[in-house]
Amino acid sequence: MNGQNLSAMTPNLQNMNLNESTIAQEAMGVHEFNRVDKGDQSWNAEASSIEYLKHLWWVMHHSNDPDKRTFAVTCYLDESGTHGNSPQAIVAGLVLNQGGFLMFDALWENLLSQFNIEPPLHMKEFGQHGRLGYLKYDERYKLFDQVAKIINYCKIHSVAFVLDQNKFTKIMDPRIIKVMGVYGICFMGCAHLVFLSARDSQYHKDIAFILEQGNEHTSHIFYAHKEMARIQKHKEMQIYIGSLTFEPKQISALQAADVIAWGARRRTIGDPIGKGFQPISQIINQNHVQDFMREEWLQKLNDVILKSPKNDSES
Repeated sequence: MNGQNLSAMTPNLQNMNLNESTIAQEAMGVHEFNRVDKGDQSWNAEASSIEYLKHLWWVMHHSNDPDKRTFAVTCYLDESGTHGNSPQAIVAGLVLNQGGFLMFDALWENLLSQFNIEPPLHMKEFGQHGRLGYLKYDERYKLFDQVAKIINYCKIHSVAFVLDQNKFTKIMDPRIIKVMGVYGICFMGCAHLVFLSARDSQYHKDIAFILEQGNEHTSHIFYAHKEMARIQKHKEMQIYIGSLTFEPKQISALQAADVIAWGARRRTIGDPIGKGFQPISQIINQNHVQDFMREEWLQKLNDVILKSPKNDSES
């Protein structure tokens, strides 16, 4: 996302078939139209939404620097190792700067409105008995074609990280497994991959993390983030991290992270992306970084974490 000026966009209310060159102008134009058409109450509500996101950005960064970055992340552990359905866990999401973060929310809300979908959008709801299971093949394809275009337009890049459950339990110390679990370790691996990608693009500032509120593994993520801060402070491994924020799933970027994690998981386990979801492949084929936890890196991380005296008190 190249830092476009939102106020300078020209409305186009006639054609909502979005493409890479006109996606922001067209969607934002309709967004503005809808706010006026619904009256002052809707205008104020949406204006409040933008103000909340601006406040959230300040909370995450304590800065209005438009070049600062945030990683909206989610994890498919409920289907990728935690319950034994697959030996691999996936943590994935998208990196956004301030302009992309604000723009994405406007585009996403407008898109869901076009398809009469009440947010938040969650991939599991497209199952046969899910809230969105009624959508036919053609409707799903049109929806996710626009989803892919919006995500690719606004993101700096998307990231996915894979952790093999068997390697995790084989290598990690039981004390670490207890307080961080596979969720926390996979999050640390993904955060390190985000750092490496940022460094390669000559970005050397902290990166904030935002995750869904109320996840059952929140304590594992909290501890993993705390441990990364310690690692950064003592320079035991090269990494830059910023704040950690938990927000409701209504935050549009978290819904996008869910889509990315779903697509990355299917690619990892070799399942085809079909049934109208094919456009999701566009997301993980463009400015996307994906890697897996190697045994030597897992062993090194295990040794570094055990140096922390806090692990004795947590055991």
